[in-house]
Order: sequence, then structure tokens, then C-alpha cells
Amino acid sequence: MHIALLLQELSPADVRPKIKNERQYVISLFVERLNNERGELKPLTPNFIAFKMSHLKKDDLYFFLKQCENAKCGFSACWWGALKTDRKPVENKYLTNKYKKSYNVQDN
Repeated sequence: MHIALLLQELSPADVRPKIKNERQYVISLFVERLNNERGELKPLTPNFIAFKMSHLKKDDLYFFLKQCENAKCGFSACWWGALKTDRKPVENKYLTNKYKKSYNVQDN
């Protein structure tokens, strides 16, 4: 049987919904808003956004959504700025001099 015939026989009830829980629903709101503001840039995937916000609990997601919506600088600027982390250089005694320069590690 051809795939087109199989697709015609499917009813909407046979297709599973993509959003299965409340967290996915909130993340879909973030995906929609962020991708609308990106314009011609490649759209962000829900997996990427969920990974970036994996440390936030469900209640915190609602608070963060409201903060981003009310931000003066814009939704995406608030989202990217709030999820930025300060990365400190890693001190590793096994790094060679070549790699110490790229990681900005000081010799003691």
C-alpha cells in the first residue's frame, strides 16, 4: 500500500499530540516567542530550549516567562541574558603550555 493512501486513512484522533505535559507546553511558548523574534535566522528547536532551561522547575518557568514578557529590552534579549553563565578558567595541572594560553591559566 502506498504511503499517501495510509496518510489519507488516518483520522486526527489517530495522531498523538506532541505536547504531553505541562512543562512541554510552557517550553512551546518560549519556542514560539523566540523563533518569532529571530526573523530569518534558523529556528531554535524545542530540545535546545528545554536543555537550556533544564535547571528550572515548572513553577519557575512560568515566572521566567512572565519576566521575559515584561522585559524592557525584549523577550529574546531577556531570555539569552538571563541564561548566560560566567565561565571561569579551569585550572588543570596536566595542561601543557600550549593549552594554558588558550584557557588563560596562570602558573603558580
